Amino acid sequence: MDGKTPNAYYSSFTAKELISCLKSHIESGVPTSDFLLMAILKADGAEEEIVKELLDDSEEEFTLYLMNILSDLNSDKAYSRYMEFILSDYPESIKELATERTCVIGNIKLNYRAFSVFRFTFFVFEYIAPY
Repeated sequence: MDGKTPNAYYSSFTAKELISCLKSHIESGVPTSDFLLMAILKADGAEEEIVKELLDDSEEEFTLYLMNILSDLNSDKAYSRYMEFILSDYPESIKELATERTCVIGNIKLNYRAFSVFRFTFFVFEYIAPY
């Protein structure tokens, strides 16, 4: 690490490099550092790189890490990929997490739509109906 702190060391990498490092750690059986995971969460373009990486059929543990990172980012960009995981032949752990994430994403979108309808209805009854 060239005498750098873990945060400084990982902050010098791109999102793609950090994700590659995560994959190498998992494939080699090296424990995954919280510093690495935090660096991925903070990296510019991490969300897009993770979604690209999810399109490849990777090792189960790596896929689960990526899905959990997207969850921490509150991302809905992999929604269609999650549906593929659910409907295709993938390990049960991936299907379960994909199901959980699609429910969360769907609920957020549903709540936003419900709020929008409520706000419109309130506007109509508050400002238009009295006249």
